[in-house]
Amino acid sequence: MSRTAVYKWLRKYSDLYRSETRVIVEQKSMSKKNKELQDQIKKLEQALGQKQMRIDYLEKVVEFASERSGEDIEKKNKRLS
Repeated sequence: MSRTAVYKWLRKYSDLYRSETRVIVEQKSMSKKNKELQDQIKKLEQALGQKQMRIDYLEKVVEFASERSGEDIEKKNKRLS
């Protein structure tokens, strides 16, 4: 029996192989990998957010120190580099 004959039979007699039905098969390992990647993305986004908050804080500290000392500490520091 040919492969084509089997598929024709399935399309004719099987509920799953009717033209309006689409069957999607996803291996468990693929869905597990997707979940792991989503978890990793979430952790990286959290780390990025924490780093951005630290940058914002340090910029405010430099700004405050500049105002307090009367000098632009950021520009002064760039000249020394």
